[in-house]
Amino acid sequence: WSNGKSDVYAYYPYSESGTPTSYAVVLDQTAGIAQADFMAASKKGVLPTPNAITMVFKHLITKIVVNVDNQSGASVEGVEIAGSPVAADIDIAEMAISPYSGPLPDEEHDPIKAYEATTGKVWQAIIIPATTKLQLIVNLSNGKKISQPLAEMTLKSGGQYTINARLL
Repeated sequence: WSNGKSDVYAYYPYSESGTPTSYAVVLDQTAGIAQADFMAASKKGVLPTPNAITMVFKHLITKIVVNVDNQSGASVEGVEIAGSPVAADIDIAEMAISPYSGPLPDEEHDPIKAYEATTGKVWQAIIIPATTKLQLIVNLSNGKKISQPLAEMTLKSGGQYTINARLL
């Protein structure tokens, strides 16, 4: 038992292999975005105490919300987001995320399939924060895919960004 100060870190989701140093995006988020989330908390200089330690968790990744105004005559069967990095390095102690330093697989990565939060109107996805040019892809019931490249943007860790799309 030590009377010295300690640094305490926590993260979600839990990993049996230990504190993660990297994060890989979940490509199929159609079942919900909770599975793709990554949060962390850090408290430095904690003295021993019999009391609980209060920690504030912060999202280290980015949430994209896509609002679709569908006037196309076909129903929207899915929304995808392409152009996001597929992995990132994580520093739990500093509550920071940075470009991935490890080797990435050679195969082409599919876009992220977004979760339909409000039937036919709103989709959500969790992506890695970066400066990037995203592409929005909307899959219609008539078999058509409508895609729109977006301007380069800087997505911040913990941020939420909205894309409004009108389909004619």
